[in-house]
Amino acid sequence: MGVIVMRCPVTGRDFSTGILIDRDEFRRLPEAQTNSECPYCRLEHTWWTRDGRFAEALPPEDWIENKR
Repeated sequence: MGVIVMRCPVTGRDFSTGILIDRDEFRRLPEAQTNSECPYCRLEHTWWTRDGRFAEALPPEDWIENKR
């Protein structure tokens, strides 16, 4: 199991979207637009699935769930 990661366009830092997914599901995602709140700049970013990156694991300090 992994997570979809995005890069903040303001800070340039990667953050977890909080969307848990496995690698095969990630490869099959349809092209869609969605939003995620960035824990670094506190803005909501709109992103396309093609812009996401699959990450097997992130350190707990980078989990969006721990940034609230």
